Amino acid sequence: MIKQKDECFLFKNQDKKLDLSPMKVESIIISNKAMISTQAISLALENNIDLVFLDRYGFPIGRVWFSKMGSTALIRRKQLDARIETKFLIQYQTMISLFALFQILIQRS
Repeated sequence: MIKQKDECFLFKNQDKKLDLSPMKVESIIISNKAMISTQAISLALENNIDLVFLDRYGFPIGRVWFSKMGSTALIRRKQLDARIETKFLIQYQTMISLFALFQILIQRS
């Protein structure tokens, strides 16, 4: 179980407890049997700590990060924009190629 205690994370299992400052945490990996409180989620996001969720086989199935435009979020947004622009350019070039081919076929007939 992961909870918030004061301004720290409280990591707790059946026999151990660990208090940890958010300044010492880069990411939190959550398996399918772990539990995390909403307060701990908020604390992680406020401190720009990624939350990664794993399926029962240990593969990542989701990720949550702070929504304000910091460097990581900004980079991801720019990557998405670049991918969309590249996809548009490829479609545009394909359309021009098809149009040119169509004109050649019309000239031959």
